[in-house]
Amino acid sequence: MYRVPLFSVMVEATTPEVGTTAHARISSAYFHGAPNAGARVHWKASWTTLADFASDSDEPYRKRFNSYSEVGPRLDVDSEDIKTIEGDTKLDAHGFATIACESPFKDNPAVGRTSIIWRADVTSIDGQTLSGGDTATLFATETRLGVRAEEQTTEQPARRSLGAGGSKSRHRRA
Repeated sequence: MYRVPLFSVMVEATTPEVGTTAHARISSAYFHGAPNAGARVHWKASWTTLADFASDSDEPYRKRFNSYSEVGPRLDVDSEDIKTIEGDTKLDAHGFATIACESPFKDNPAVGRTSIIWRADVTSIDGQTLSGGDTATLFATETRLGVRAEEQTTEQPARRSLGAGGSKSRHRRA
């Protein structure tokens, strides 16, 4: 049975963030203006690793991750690693809650960027549940070391023969 919603739910993620913890703010208010104070919140943060490809270039293939395990921490570009963290809280007297969720990939130095999908189910005191959500990006560090390499091929100039002795010599007549 459909019930007319009595309140609104807003989830606002802080994005982009740097570090190992992502944050979101949940707010809920009744349509008549009062805050949805004391409402129960069940939240979920779905974390996904991202292979970092450059999008600021016209070059078709620029990557910013290590795909070679022999040279350091590796990120597999052919698979996404997804982990979910859930929790419960209550809205304060003003209808707000702030959530902090630590990255499940914080111990993997190969993960430089993650995407987070936030979802919050808010259940009011009268038992009605509404959902809201947002997305965010978390960078492990503010600065990442990178190496740029370009391959260039050039034609080698023709070599001149220097003779049997290997050096040019000049003979002078006196």
